[in-house]
Amino acid sequence: MLDARRLRVLLAVAAQGSFSAAARALSYSQPAVSQHVAALEQELGVRLVERDRRRVRFTEAGQALVRRAETIIDELDLAEAEVRAVADGRAGRVRIATFASAAYTLVPAVISLLRTRHPDVEPVLSLAELPAEAIGAVRSWHADLALTVGQEPATDLRTDVLFDDPLRVVLPRHDPLAAATAVRLSDLADRPWVIGGGPECPDAALILAACRGRGFDPRVALSFPTDDYTAVQGMVAAGVGVALLPDLALGVSHRGVTVRPLAGEDAVTRTVFAVTRSDPREIIGRLAGILREAHAAASGGATVVEEESAVLSPLQVVQPPLLEDVAVEHPASAPDHRGGHDQP
Repeated sequence: MLDARRLRVLLAVAAQGSFSAAARALSYSQPAVSQHVAALEQELGVRLVERDRRRVRFTEAGQALVRRAETIIDELDLAEAEVRAVADGRAGRVRIATFASAAYTLVPAVISLLRTRHPDVEPVLSLAELPAEAIGAVRSWHADLALTVGQEPATDLRTDVLFDDPLRVVLPRHDPLAAATAVRLSDLADRPWVIGGGPECPDAALILAACRGRGFDPRVALSFPTDDYTAVQGMVAAGVGVALLPDLALGVSHRGVTVRPLAGEDAVTRTVFAVTRSDPREIIGRLAGILREAHAAASGGATVVEEESAVLSPLQVVQPPLLEDVAVEHPASAPDHRGGHDQP
């Protein structure tokens, strides 16, 4: 196999026109340059240059090798640059496992920032609805970063606290409580409830614990095992019951509902974490900061009740990037994500 270092020396001889000039350009000794060219000739079994005291003249075989060597060395240089860019996070894939409600507004804002600041980084998304799935994806190298809520993972992974995500009261549009600026949990004690996520969903556990802390169990009219909180809003809009949903899930609110905060003493909040492995790539270390910045940008606008729809929109809607710009991992290449639950 041809040695790339020797090919570089051969190219220097061709460019400089002599062994001595090539040696000066490469900071080599002249005998070292001569030895590299002689070694190439021995490997190939052909004469590459005709030597005289003033200049070297390339044989036809030498000229052919110089032409090929230029392409080979250019490709090697490009490969090295690409590998280094991937290694330090300036290029390559960043695989993010997200829970569904973060995909409404937070993840599109993150992708927008990545596309602007790190255009050579390709985001790859997958869904991981439960904390164990998300953390397992990072441990098994199926994801570089996982978004999770509710509980901190084992200490073998890095965990960054990103922000708190409050739960809001979701009411049918014309509900009498829609006139209130904030709602107490006790006001909902006798109401039918729609609770999404299923028995393993940390949000459901959080809601049940909060209600029991106020002395009642919610009267569940519909237990809806889905991570699609837009569907839960649809149930509320149809009058099936009331719901508590996280802020992140309300970036796009159903026009048939009214959203109100819980009264201060009844506030219910979940914490959003970013989980990563030890990773030398610079972009992975920056992702937690980018996630916080994206959340601040998405929720930075004033919270306003729209007069016509009576919808309180806690998060501004962020226009997502075009689908062709974002890779989405399919089940065949991503961890097996079962269940219909929003993560902790």
